[in-house]
Amino acid sequence: MKKIITELKELAKLAKKKGYAVEIKSDHIIASNNNGTIRTGSMTTLKKLVG
Repeated sequence: MKKIITELKELAKLAKKKGYAVEIKSDHIIASNNNGTIRTGSMTTLKKLVG
């Protein structure tokens, strides 16, 4: 579990560098920029955004 949280934090940092505001909630992740907002329950979607 700790590994997943660390990976999420790293992804959030990368996403912020690309202009996304990232909120990590207990059961989902919200990433938004001036083009819109994405609410997801998976890290893979966040990876695709940052990727």
